[in-house]
Amino acid sequence: MRLVLLTNAFPVHLGSAEACDHSVPNPSGCSYHAMAANNTNGTICVHGDCPSTGRLDDVWVFDVTSQTWTELPAAPPPAVVTFAAVIGEKLYCMHGYDGKREQGSAVDVLDPVFRTWSTIKCELDGVHRLEPRSVSVLVAVKIKGMACW
Repeated sequence: MRLVLLTNAFPVHLGSAEACDHSVPNPSGCSYHAMAANNTNGTICVHGDCPSTGRLDDVWVFDVTSQTWTELPAAPPPAVVTFAAVIGEKLYCMHGYDGKREQGSAVDVLDPVFRTWSTIKCELDGVHRLEPRSVSVLVAVKIKGMACW
């Protein structure tokens, strides 16, 4: 597969043999992963994967300008295929499937500056919560100047 992005009118080829330097660390081939673009710094986050067995909890950032990959701290357990969005510099991940059941009712947040994860519980009123799901999307929006997910 070849993904072509246009950045500053120059094509960037992700996943092509000529663009991937296998002598430096880079993520494995992915399926059922989450991706999120950070428009403020020109990077793309890739999280998780479903290889033939198990689940991967890795997080990689691709810098479109320098054409380099950087691995960030792995997501907290359970390792699931998640849905992601970037707000500011932070990566927000939620929901997914751990190989046995759908996950939900929490948002995991990666702060790439401090290289730490935190978890936000999503109980709407202390009793009700977001239902677990494995097929959905997480979108970052601004409402009256306030970032939301």
